[in-house]
Amino acid sequence: MNITNVINSEIPWRLIKEYFKSLALNLICILSIAVGGLLLIVPGFLAAYGFSQAKFILMEDLSKGVIQCIKESWVLMDGKKADLFLIHLTFIGWRALSAIQVVKSLIPS
Repeated sequence: MNITNVINSEIPWRLIKEYFKSLALNLICILSIAVGGLLLIVPGFLAAYGFSQAKFILMEDLSKGVIQCIKESWVLMDGKKADLFLIHLTFIGWRALSAIQVVKSLIPS
């Protein structure tokens, strides 16, 4: 068995492991945001903005666990959730313009 066979056989398993780790992170975040949204609207938004950086933290270092990424994201966003919310508010005009263009393109001339 040479080195290329070892490398080629390990790469798919590593990618599958990374995929399932990313999937688990997304599922935990979505479920937490949904539960927060069901309780009241505000906890859902707080959870969404608190967990917003978890995917980036995981992709930066794949050796970290899912819960560790969520905790680091929460700590990273501490005191910055309102800033991110305001940044997202600034894009409402662009989204409205794009929605108008989509609707306009659907209307037959």
